[in-house]
Order: sequence, then structure tokens, then C-alpha cells
Amino acid sequence: LRKKHQKGNGRIRKAHQRTLETFFKGIERRLGVTYDAERVLQPTTSSQQSVPFVSFSEASQFNLHGYTVDDIMKDPRFRLQLALMEAGLHQTPYGREVISRGYHVPAAQRPSEENPLRMEY
Repeated sequence: LRKKHQKGNGRIRKAHQRTLETFFKGIERRLGVTYDAERVLQPTTSSQQSVPFVSFSEASQFNLHGYTVDDIMKDPRFRLQLALMEAGLHQTPYGREVISRGYHVPAAQRPSEENPLRMEY
């Protein structure tokens, strides 16, 4: 009984192998690509690029179209959302409510020179 199963498994494996071979040969015919070990080792187009690596100092000489990190950090809405994300509260109902309603500081809580409880940052 065991030998019958082994013979049956052997036939199934051979049939599976033949099916895979015909499948891959069909793909090679359709794509027009042949198996070539030397072609695999050849350099690619991107590795042969003519443009040299640009250092950070060279790249920083160009005009910036958009916002810098400093510009973004000046926005209190972004800072609020960032603080909520860091605390893990941005997905909670409280976090969603605070983000959707906006961030408003009452006049009594705004930092000013006259406020004796003002904190220095």
C-alpha cells in the first residue's frame, strides 16, 4: 500500500513538474525573454546613470517650493495634531473632536508679558 502511494506521488510530482515547465516556457515565448545568466549580471540602466550623486549642500542651493519644517511647526493646528499623535490620542473621540473643532486659546490663557504665570519655553 505504501509503495502504491509513493508511485502515485511520484507520478503527480512529475506531472506537476512538466506542467510548470510548459507554463514557464509559454511565458518565455510570450515575453521574448530567454534564460541568460550573463544578462542577469550586466549593469542596469540606473546603475549606469550619468548624473552624479548630489550632496546635501549642493541640493540646498536650489529654491524651495513648499513649506519648511519651521513653517509647519509654526502652525498651532499641526502642533496640536502632532502632540495628540505622540500621546496616542488622535484616534480617540476626544482627539477627533479637538482636531475637528480647531484649536482656540481663550484670551485669558494666551501668553503675554503681563501674565505672572507665564511659562518660559
